[in-house]
Amino acid sequence: MSEMLTQAILKGDILEIRKFLETGNSFENVQVVDPKGFGRSPLQFAAIAEADYGGSSEVTKIIFENSSEPKQAEALFFFASEDNYLAYTKVLLKAGIQPDVSEQNQTPLQLAVGNHNLKTTYWLLAYGADSQKKGKYGSAIEIANSGSVYEEILKSAIEGKVKSPYYFLDLERIKEILRSWTNSIQLFSAQHNDQKFYVFGIDVGRLVANTEEAFQKTLQYYVKNYGDQYKSQEKIQHLRYSSGDFSFSIPIVKTANTDVEVVGLDFSFLEPQKDEDRTEKELLRDGLVFNRDFIFKHTKVSDDFKIFAFGHIY
Repeated sequence: MSEMLTQAILKGDILEIRKFLETGNSFENVQVVDPKGFGRSPLQFAAIAEADYGGSSEVTKIIFENSSEPKQAEALFFFASEDNYLAYTKVLLKAGIQPDVSEQNQTPLQLAVGNHNLKTTYWLLAYGADSQKKGKYGSAIEIANSGSVYEEILKSAIEGKVKSPYYFLDLERIKEILRSWTNSIQLFSAQHNDQKFYVFGIDVGRLVANTEEAFQKTLQYYVKNYGDQYKSQEKIQHLRYSSGDFSFSIPIVKTANTDVEVVGLDFSFLEPQKDEDRTEKELLRDGLVFNRDFIFKHTKVSDDFKIFAFGHIY
């Protein structure tokens, strides 16, 4: 039964979902397994399937409407725990879930603020979450640190027009960081002009890079110590773009400490977009990708050169 339900959700088969309900079945005590092997409630999996696997919003809607409030709360609360789950949170919000549905006397908004999930905080507010609703740790506005961007976003919601994180950023600071990164990468490239790089990346705020030769040494180490886990091409490819395993770290230099020209940087990527909700780290990523031809013009790169940032390859 659960396998049938799993496939129906994954394929967006609304007729099979309706048949499941019409024969007296319930989503209440059913667990399905997602393609990564994790157990999920039908509502959680419907959101994942819609966001990641081309599932159906109609399927998500009918499962949501036929899930109990505790199951709805469980799903939204779980996804609100991390910004990495934002796509799933947004699916549930669009399906009509109440943003203030509580679990253990805590709302998803209170959890998002407490866990420092900036974008989730914004989108919950955009769908009407109450920043002043009380919970076991206080209201979201009470949980937010005084003077923080969280407090500013929450205040904007109280004032009647919620603003995204983008509108509280210092764009001049982002320009200065990107200039510094450009200097640092170009100086690093000059100092390593005998190396050919297949990837540069951002790893927890650091700039890192790797060569094919260095990767092969890393792969040999992992095969020697964890051989059975590194037989598949999927696993090898994941290691190839694992920024924490890159062999080169780029020292950061300030703009004033170098003669490298940075006037070729194009800052138009900073202009607000539709449904703008980018954070500082996302703008820095966009700046690196948008200006890749200029920033890496003196870097020896492979034909398949990529930029890796926050789990994505560009």
